Amino acid sequence: MVRKINAFSVLGTINVIVALIFFASFDIKEFNSDCFIILGLAPLVFLLNRWNRYILALYLFYIMAFGLLTSLNLKMGKDSFIILFYFPVIISLVQLAGRRETIRHLIALSVICLMSVLIVVYGFLHGWQKVNIQPQTMEYFSVFNILITFTTSIAFIIVVVNESLTQEKLIKQTLKEKEILLAEVFHRVKNNMNIVTSLLNLKKNTSDSDEVKNALEDCRNRVYSMALVHQKVYDNNNIGQLNFKEYLIQLVNDIVNSFDGEQNTELHIKADEVILNLSAAIPCGLIINELITNSFKYAKLPNKKLVLDIELSKKNDVIHLSIKDNGPGLASDSMTKSNTLGFELIKSLCDQIDANFEFISKNGLQFKMDFKN
Repeated sequence: MVRKINAFSVLGTINVIVALIFFASFDIKEFNSDCFIILGLAPLVFLLNRWNRYILALYLFYIMAFGLLTSLNLKMGKDSFIILFYFPVIISLVQLAGRRETIRHLIALSVICLMSVLIVVYGFLHGWQKVNIQPQTMEYFSVFNILITFTTSIAFIIVVVNESLTQEKLIKQTLKEKEILLAEVFHRVKNNMNIVTSLLNLKKNTSDSDEVKNALEDCRNRVYSMALVHQKVYDNNNIGQLNFKEYLIQLVNDIVNSFDGEQNTELHIKADEVILNLSAAIPCGLIINELITNSFKYAKLPNKKLVLDIELSKKNDVIHLSIKDNGPGLASDSMTKSNTLGFELIKSLCDQIDANFEFISKNGLQFKMDFKN
């Protein structure tokens, strides 16, 4: 914005100097005072920008522009076509102040512009301050004003396009740097979580208590499900989003292998290509980990393969997840009254992503969840 104001001020100053030279060639001095006032105030725009008072610089620039246009239009009259200068000035105003943080200033300056136009129109009707100019000279003035208007408009457009391209290049460079930084953060988080899972494994292997081993294994799987999210994001170079189908398949297979292995488990996975943001992917990963782990703990029967049916689909921006085992299931009151850590964790994670979920105990236990990404 500061660069654009300075560039527009330079273009405006050049226009005023060219106008003074043109007026002098016809020995017309009635417009000199207006032009000299503008030339005297123009350096203040640059000074205000240098002092980081860019809003004041914005107001000063357009008050000068609309003031000069009002005076010159009243003195030259409608036949001079100098009123055309309002168009490039209005275009530049929209480019400079047409953003959310400066919208109130755009409205205020638009009101000033409207007042200027109304004064000019009223002045045209009543001949306010009109200077007597020879018809032949007025023709030259008309051609000059039309040429300068189009030239100024093109110059303003070039400035706006150049600044926009410069800003776009800067934004892309900054975005690239942030993506590299975020990728490094994901990499370090993944490594730290892997260290935690390794420490939990070491502690589990040195413990003699089955209860402690099971608790450490639960913690390890939960940490691993979160670490896998960061690993997938880092590997795919897609910051903020995750191919959940790939993640789901790897997570489930790793959990299965951490228990009895594939030879004692029949695994059916049906998954659509679903892309989730991280705020939904991590809770979903923890939910899946909790459900698969519970299936191995409570649904696996002696001398019988554990069958897991997992479905992931997306329809009309709604994600559907279903996990079913072939275990004995649970009584309906057990599911609603359960206060175990696993159930409370699943309920809390579903609340995080505003998911609707239910347990169905029929030929095993089935978990269904629907949520919007």
